[in-house]
Amino acid sequence: MDAKEKVKSDILSWFRGNKADVGHAFNERSFMTRYYLNYNPNEKAAYGEALGELDVEGIIEQKSNLTEKGLDLIYSESPAEAKEKVKSDILSWFRENKADVGHALNERSFMTRYAMNYNPKEKGVILEALNDLATEGLLEIRNGIFVLTKRGFDTIY
Repeated sequence: MDAKEKVKSDILSWFRGNKADVGHAFNERSFMTRYYLNYNPNEKAAYGEALGELDVEGIIEQKSNLTEKGLDLIYSESPAEAKEKVKSDILSWFRENKADVGHALNERSFMTRYAMNYNPKEKGVILEALNDLATEGLLEIRNGIFVLTKRGFDTIY
């Protein structure tokens, strides 16, 4: 990998490491501290050109903001894959909390345990995943709260 390609890869890694979503601004100071200071002279020289190419390729915008194309590049999972992961995590949350039939999903606990580590694609399908689990009969909605059903209980244990 030549110097420019390495720098481009590092820029995308920086976005991925910061759980970037479309429009997320590129923080050069943070990038410099994490990557640039460790570059050899050829990589330092390639930095500006690498940013320019990512702009031309539609990965980032003029002011180094992540684009939709860039988002798809750094988070390659499909929306369906993201939703399946979230559904699995929701059921895991119930299992880890030794839930019984009628046990309600504690959103704060779920967000702390799982969703805080989600990338933007996964965060965007949480409600859809919950609704799918309700449609599948594993959860039901009672007074606006998702609770575990008998079928969900049998599935997780």
